[in-house]
Amino acid sequence: MSDGCAEMNWGLERGKKNKIDMKIRFLHILGLVFTVLGNGYAQKHDYNWTMGYDNGQPITSEFGGMTINFNTTPPTTVKVNRKLNFDSFGATCSDSLGTLLFYSNGIAIHNYLDELMENGDSINFGAFWTGSVAGGYSSCGGFALPFPGHSNQYYFFYSGLDYEQVLQDVRYSPFYYAIIDMNANSGKGRVLVKNQVLMSGDPGWPAACKHGNGRDWWITNFESNIASQVTYLLSPEGLSAPSEQFIGPIFSLFDEESTSKSVFSPDGRTYVRHDGNSGPRIMDFDRCTGTFSNLRLLPYPDEIFSLSASFSPDSRFLYLIKPTVIWQIDVSSTNISASFDTIARYNGGYCFTPFGETKVWLSQEGPDGKIYNTHSSRCMSRIEQPLLPGLAANMAFGGFELPRWNGVTTCHFPNYRLGENENSPCDTLNAQQPNDGFLKSDYQVQAAKSNSGQANDYTILPMLHATPSAEARAEKKEQGNLQKLMYERWLRRDEPGARAREKE
Repeated sequence: MSDGCAEMNWGLERGKKNKIDMKIRFLHILGLVFTVLGNGYAQKHDYNWTMGYDNGQPITSEFGGMTINFNTTPPTTVKVNRKLNFDSFGATCSDSLGTLLFYSNGIAIHNYLDELMENGDSINFGAFWTGSVAGGYSSCGGFALPFPGHSNQYYFFYSGLDYEQVLQDVRYSPFYYAIIDMNANSGKGRVLVKNQVLMSGDPGWPAACKHGNGRDWWITNFESNIASQVTYLLSPEGLSAPSEQFIGPIFSLFDEESTSKSVFSPDGRTYVRHDGNSGPRIMDFDRCTGTFSNLRLLPYPDEIFSLSASFSPDSRFLYLIKPTVIWQIDVSSTNISASFDTIARYNGGYCFTPFGETKVWLSQEGPDGKIYNTHSSRCMSRIEQPLLPGLAANMAFGGFELPRWNGVTTCHFPNYRLGENENSPCDTLNAQQPNDGFLKSDYQVQAAKSNSGQANDYTILPMLHATPSAEARAEKKEQGNLQKLMYERWLRRDEPGARAREKE
């Protein structure tokens, strides 16, 4: 092809791309308008999940970006060549109609056009950021919340990484927030502020829950090995000062807290502070006051640890996940320990990977009512019927195929569809209307339980039963060394060809 023909062809292709981009932007802005006029009728902020690594490959490649789209039934996957690679950190935000707005790999924030958002560079900036620019960040999941009373603006919460040299301990620190305005730049967005520190030191895994008034949000986190919760209120006035509540016994000096994924139940009544080493701390939560009570400690024997946690859609069953086993407990039971049940064991034969053994890692409740679990492979496992007890929950290993390889990325979301706590003391706004996509919950006074919310308001449940084995002990030792291995891997990321070696 002559240079002139090449230039003409390039000009035609560029013209087509510009028209497509203009059409996408027009539809996107139109969607924002309908979101404002319709008061956000669907609440589909979690309907797109972004993931994938080694972007820049041909669209036919097994490597590169992809999106899981829950706007279809069943959810569909699509290959998307992006400029960001994802490791374990993945955060995505869609508007209330389910249209992708922005996403982040913990390094930068990009908009729905796969462009760097204005001022979206260098989030989590620091030593780990430098070593993770090419491949993506590895921290606990971030999430975005609609800024109450501020149309098309969002608070984005995320955690950095810090390495404590003496203890050789990788920490999820600091805990940050950013504010994003999707009205700016003709709907392409602008990051108004970023890297605003909420907590430093050794924070845990953050979680969020809708306020009982149906408009505001509670955000809670904790300092590892300290028996207190640090909670913030997000309202039209912005983010409140932190409120710290001490609850439960102190942590053992000889058995440090392991920060696994902490979660609220979909109905907002239960919070699980997930110590994957010693066992979860299960608490009641008051959506009106943001306080915790009725703490129940579920002690693990030495043979058990867990990395992730997810609830069934009805908030009854809590699923605890470790790399090779999925457990279920009934948090509504009067004997939680006795309800502990193994629903599946993973033998590594379901999701093929040429990079070595794959296991079950992080989990997240999907908008379709199923629970998705990641592997470092081209598939995800899925709990198909999490409302059912025991084996009937149906853990389908490798049950959801992906078009490309995933580096254990999982997006994490609160329950955006939780509505006002009807007839509660804080049900005063009545801003939600029929068919607006919110699910109201009935206010329940739990008179039979302690609601003092004091530090001594706790019960130690019977220890779970476990079958000691050499395999179980080896797994727990492996988990104990995981942070050190992660740190060594990040150090190697600066070396040329690090990604290529991972695929050899």
